[in-house]
Amino acid sequence: MGQTIEKIFISHASKDKTIVDIFVDKILVCGMGFSNNDIFCTSLEGLGIKTGEDWRNEIHKHLCNAKVVILLITPNYKESEMCLNEMGAAWAIDTKVIPIVVPPINFDSIGVIYKVKQALEITSSSDIDELKDSLEEFNTNKNKTSRWNTKKIEAISAIEKYIKENPFEKPLSRDEFCKLQKELNESNDAIKELIEEKEKYYKLYNEIKVLKNKNDVTKLEKESGLLDEYDDFIKKAKELGNLINSFSAPIQSIIYFNLTDQGIKLSGDNIRLYSQELKEAFASKIIDEDEILNIEHPRIKIISDFWSNFTNEFEHLKPETFEKLENEYSDIVLDIDSSDFWTDVMGVNHIIF
Repeated sequence: MGQTIEKIFISHASKDKTIVDIFVDKILVCGMGFSNNDIFCTSLEGLGIKTGEDWRNEIHKHLCNAKVVILLITPNYKESEMCLNEMGAAWAIDTKVIPIVVPPINFDSIGVIYKVKQALEITSSSDIDELKDSLEEFNTNKNKTSRWNTKKIEAISAIEKYIKENPFEKPLSRDEFCKLQKELNESNDAIKELIEEKEKYYKLYNEIKVLKNKNDVTKLEKESGLLDEYDDFIKKAKELGNLINSFSAPIQSIIYFNLTDQGIKLSGDNIRLYSQELKEAFASKIIDEDEILNIEHPRIKIISDFWSNFTNEFEHLKPETFEKLENEYSDIVLDIDSSDFWTDVMGVNHIIF
């Protein structure tokens, strides 16, 4: 008995097995009436290469012996080196070749080899009818038209449903691939830098944990780059403001009057309104009988020394730091003796006059 020669060779990507299965079963076999022995298809059981055979030789043999080569062209097909080789071989041996495109592939995107030839679309009813007409001469077991139409509609519906539920990924051009590869490399470099930064900060964290003196902590933060001059200044402004906020409203005001040396005193109305708080501050030796701040009081001395260092730092801020302060607090005059500076920058709660 001579070897069976398949009439139809289906060139396709293995990733498109489901689409090929629908095409072979519903269109070629059940619809047109071809038998499985008429078809060679590598991905379908019983229609492809038998175990133990050299797949390259077998594909070449079946491709050369086929009367028709059907190319099921999808994005997967165009990305497969084997499929493109089969496409080229089909053109070279001058066999009857029928390209069938699967959306989103269209006639313009098939490729240079078959761009000059008419392609059919697998989800087009008229195109599939045209395919049937093209294969008539090789078909000895034709089905009735009614059965053909039923199976054709079933096939198109099944393929459209599959494509909708399993959309093809958009194929990348070489330029797009190179761009993404570059971005990936840059991302990997950035991740590496972040890991190195994390290790650096973890080491710094362990060093900070053993420090007891706040000045040592601040110094280490500056040296490590964790705290720039602007951040350091704002941090100290808030610390000073918190120290002042630990006092009652009239004492906050007296601290402001004394440290800024502006010759301002509480009004008579406020002295009467806050008489109890003033008596308590006088009794604690925070102020004297004339509402003058006692600089020697331990709590006041801490604030006074802090203020002295703070004003010195303010006077020696870098131009770019001062500009950043001006931009951040653009609605006030950036004067350290200004009450707006005390309330907005330092966060002092109460300054009354």
